[in-house]
Amino acid sequence: MHIPQRFTDRPGRPSTTLRASSARRVRVSAAAGERLSARLATAGVLLAALIPLVTFAFIVPPPERGEMVQALEKALEGAARLYRSRPRGPASSGTVKSARAKLLAIGAEKRRVRLKIASAETFLQTLRDRLGVDPANPKERDALVEAQKAELATVLRTTGAHGSAFDSVGNVLLLSLGESTESALTEKLVLSERLALIRKLSDTGRTVTMVSKLREQLRELQREYLAASDDVDRLESGAAGGSQEDAIKRVFEEVHQQVIRLQGDLARIDARLRMRAERTLIEKGLREARPGQYADGIVPYAQPFSWPAFGAITAGYLDEGYKRVFGIPHLGMDIGIGQGSPVVSAADGVVFLARDGGDTGYSYALIGHRGGYATLYGHLSHFSVSTGEDVRAGQLIGLSGGRPGTHGAGPTTTGPHLHFEVIKNGANIDPKGALP
Repeated sequence: MHIPQRFTDRPGRPSTTLRASSARRVRVSAAAGERLSARLATAGVLLAALIPLVTFAFIVPPPERGEMVQALEKALEGAARLYRSRPRGPASSGTVKSARAKLLAIGAEKRRVRLKIASAETFLQTLRDRLGVDPANPKERDALVEAQKAELATVLRTTGAHGSAFDSVGNVLLLSLGESTESALTEKLVLSERLALIRKLSDTGRTVTMVSKLREQLRELQREYLAASDDVDRLESGAAGGSQEDAIKRVFEEVHQQVIRLQGDLARIDARLRMRAERTLIEKGLREARPGQYADGIVPYAQPFSWPAFGAITAGYLDEGYKRVFGIPHLGMDIGIGQGSPVVSAADGVVFLARDGGDTGYSYALIGHRGGYATLYGHLSHFSVSTGEDVRAGQLIGLSGGRPGTHGAGPTTTGPHLHFEVIKNGANIDPKGALP
C-alpha cells in the first residue's frame, strides 16, 4: 500500500502525527470504557442496596415498619446524645473558677432566704406561744383580732373617749406626762399593748404569705444549687481527669461530708419533729394545749423504722465483695428492686438533702430523724421530695434506680437496686438492726 509522503517521516513508515492521533483515539476509548464500568458498578451497588429496602417495604407489615422506624430514630437519637456528651478535653481553670463563683453566689442567696424564713417563723412562733392560737390559721387569727378590737373598744368606753377606736387610742397616747395620772399611764400601756397586738395579728396574713413564697424561692434555689454543683463536679473532673476509682472516691467523700454537715442540724430537726408530734397529739385531743410549752422530751418517743422498699438483700452491711469490686466499704445494704420502683421514707423526718446527680452522677436523699438518727437512700432515678421538706413514715420520696448509665446511678452500681443506710450520731450502723 502506498502511503503519501506527507504522512511519513521516512519512506515506508507512518509519520509521528499519525501515531499520536491513533494513541489519542485509543486513550479516549479506554477512558470512556472506564467511565461506563464505573457507572455500571455504581448502578449495581444502588440496585443491591435497593433490593433489601424494597423487600422490607413489601414483606414487613406497616405497623411493624412504624415500630422499626421508631426504633431506628431512637437509636440515632441515642447516638447523637452520646456524641454530644463525648469528652471534649479538660476544662480551663477560668471556666471552673466561674462555675465555683456561681455556686457560692447561689449558696449565699440560699442562706439569705433561710434567714428571712427563720425570722418570720420566729415572729409567728412568738404569737403562737403568747396567744395559744395558730396565726397561720385565718379563722383563729381573725377571731382573735375581733376579740382584741372588742376589748379595746370596751377600754376606750370606760375612759370616756369618743370618736373611732384608733383615733381615741392616738389621743390617749399623746397625753403629756404632766397631764397623766397613774391611772392614765396604766390605761396608756394597756391601750398601747392591745393596739400593737392587733397590728401584729393583722400582719400575720402577709407574713404567712411571705413565708410560703420564700419557701418556694428556697426550693428553686436548691434546684439551681444542685445544678451548679453538678457543673462544678463535671468541670473539676474534666480538669483533673482521673479514673473510675477516683470518681468513686469523690462520691464517697462527698456523701461523708454531707453526713457530717447533717449532724449540726439534727438538734434542730429533732425539735421540729418534737413540736410536730405535740401538735398532732393536741389535734387528736390526746393532750391539752399549753401556750409557750412544747414537748421538750415530754411526748413519749421511740424511733420506729420501716422498710423503705421490699426485695432481696443483694449486698449487706460492710460486704467484702462490694469492697473488692469498688474499693470502698459498703456502709449500708442493697435492696434488689426493679428500676423505677417506689421508695418511701423509713420514718418521720426532714429531708436534709435531695441530691440529684444528673445523668452521670450519684443521686441520693439524706433524711434526718429524731434521736440522732438519719437515713440515706441511694441511686434514686427520680425525686418526689425536696430539701427542707417534712416527710412522714411511708411517704414516697422517689423512685429507685441503679441501672448502670442511667440517671442518678453513679459509679458504684452493677444493676437496679436501692442502697439504704442508717446513721446514728454520725456513724453508720447495720440497717438490719434498726428495721423490724
